[in-house]
Amino acid sequence: MAKSEQDVGDGPAQEVVNVVDWNGKDDPDNPRNFSLKRRIISTAAVTFLAFVSTLGGSVYAPSHEEVSRQLSVSDEIAILPLAMYNVGLAFGPLFGAPLCETFGRKVVFLTTTPLFALFILGSGFSQNAASLIVCRFFAGVFASPAISNASATIVDYTAGRYRAVSLAFYYSVPFFGAVLGPLIGGFLVELKGWRWTQWTTLFFIITFYIPVIFTKETYKKTILQRRAKRHGLTYPTTERTAAATIKYFTTTLFLRPIHMMVTEPIVTLVCLYNGFSMFHSCDLPLAIISSY
Repeated sequence: MAKSEQDVGDGPAQEVVNVVDWNGKDDPDNPRNFSLKRRIISTAAVTFLAFVSTLGGSVYAPSHEEVSRQLSVSDEIAILPLAMYNVGLAFGPLFGAPLCETFGRKVVFLTTTPLFALFILGSGFSQNAASLIVCRFFAGVFASPAISNASATIVDYTAGRYRAVSLAFYYSVPFFGAVLGPLIGGFLVELKGWRWTQWTTLFFIITFYIPVIFTKETYKKTILQRRAKRHGLTYPTTERTAAATIKYFTTTLFLRPIHMMVTEPIVTLVCLYNGFSMFHSCDLPLAIISSY
């Protein structure tokens, strides 16, 4: 049933609890009805977490020459940690988006960001090129959900008439993270050494992760599931076997984005634009040219 009733207190009054949709446009559980202060702070929190994800990629760019000398590898190998971080950013949404649609936005932020921090920590402690490349790749993988899921979170918070302003803020800040990365990294390499590009990234991760802990869940399905549980009701779900669940993740959540990317021209063009923007802003072309 679409609606269920539950007694409130000892009196005859009853509360109609809708567990499959919002209780009208003023439903207090709807993230768009949260206080303006909470919505602004939460939007800023996920936006600056995405900022760290892009900063973490480009801040390494000025390090490749020192890495080449200290780890005794060629310039081409020393550039790979920069390139592999960006490859990781490309792979991350393939699992981040399905998890977001299954378990909710916040849980993905809370689980992937500490893993991002751990691999950045591993990058800073790396004593050879192989471990540095691997750690940087997985750092990019676990950093990317903060970028891909932030826009969905902001849409959850923001009604259509105000969405352009919120998304403009969101898309600008991570771009500046990628642009500022080489500048910050250059100073750190000159003053402290290449490993400080990773320690500084770790500091930014911790700083901007803490506010995300205090945000609320925004994914409608997850909120309604919790509301149903809170009122002792059953949220209507489709029961799947283990094999059916794997098939659902593979075909619907994993392959669907790839299918859209190769069949929808607007999606293809946006992906190409973002790819070239990240490629350019991370100073990868200059790093490659300077190695010859």
